[in-house]
Amino acid sequence: MSEAGSSLRNIKTVIAFGSASHGQAIAAIAEGIRERAPEATVAVVGSPGILAPAGETEGVAAVTLLALDIPSTLAVREDSELGMLGESLRHRPARSAFLFARTTLPALEEFREGIGHSMFVGARMDTAMQMGGANPGQDFELGQSLALRIDGGMRLALEPTIGQVPISDELVIEGVEGPYVTQLGGLPALEQLTRAMQDKERQQVFVLHRSEGEERVTVRYIGGLDPDCSGLHLGAVEVGDVISFAIVDAQQGRRDLQRAIYDVTHRLAGGVAIAAVYLDSLARGRRLYEDAHVDPRILRAHLKLPFVGVRSSAEYATIEDRAQTFGGAGVIAVIYAPS
Repeated sequence: MSEAGSSLRNIKTVIAFGSASHGQAIAAIAEGIRERAPEATVAVVGSPGILAPAGETEGVAAVTLLALDIPSTLAVREDSELGMLGESLRHRPARSAFLFARTTLPALEEFREGIGHSMFVGARMDTAMQMGGANPGQDFELGQSLALRIDGGMRLALEPTIGQVPISDELVIEGVEGPYVTQLGGLPALEQLTRAMQDKERQQVFVLHRSEGEERVTVRYIGGLDPDCSGLHLGAVEVGDVISFAIVDAQQGRRDLQRAIYDVTHRLAGGVAIAAVYLDSLARGRRLYEDAHVDPRILRAHLKLPFVGVRSSAEYATIEDRAQTFGGAGVIAVIYAPS
């Protein structure tokens, strides 16, 4: 077991991630933590892979935890009714939260509305893994969704990072039918994808998406194809948005993670950084770098904070006052005390 943060005496919050078989037996992990930190709110999430300052683990049973002397409040649901989950943690003034669930973008908007439009960050987790936790004095609960509100006046600063480079020009979305983009840059969307994939058949292709009138780029998976309408399933997009097709690039991954660390730590406006949680895509790690422990080494060298990380199938974050979903990306969440 790897620990980040202070010792477990007098600890008020513990966030733990378990990989492989430990991610399927989180009740035992929670029990062990609560024996050592009986006054703490405990949240445990299972995943195929986890990260810590010492490195990353995937496919091997391990646990990493972040122990904080910051109060928090946990809510767990046995379903994916994220609006009700958010309502159970609503507070005025608004407080930031972590969210782990098995759901998609529309439900994230419900959570954001339920919690009172607070900033949140989190991830969509593997259905084979467990999640659960407990507030002090309450029984441990397993669930399909879990949210942890950060109390004590603390806030979150968020910044996504991408490890992809474009393999096409920027293309304006010109036609949408239901969930599918059908017309793209003057051609059927599927034809544009075929053109971009020439000589790249064995590489996974991502989408770099930019909403109309905005500069920030987010990463999307291609969720499906429909040959009947020549459509690509790209998630929540609109006519006028701009996309380009992209593939992973290790140099870009390293460079942009360092950029993200710089940006997020310089956004605290004089606040004091306490610790960080890194939400990392399953498409990163060895799949991006062809090497192990790259992201943990960069985070340890440049972030200079206690941190834990977890691998996920998609990452959630409130960016520019909107709930957004990322695929194939990472999101750094710094917990800090405002000035």
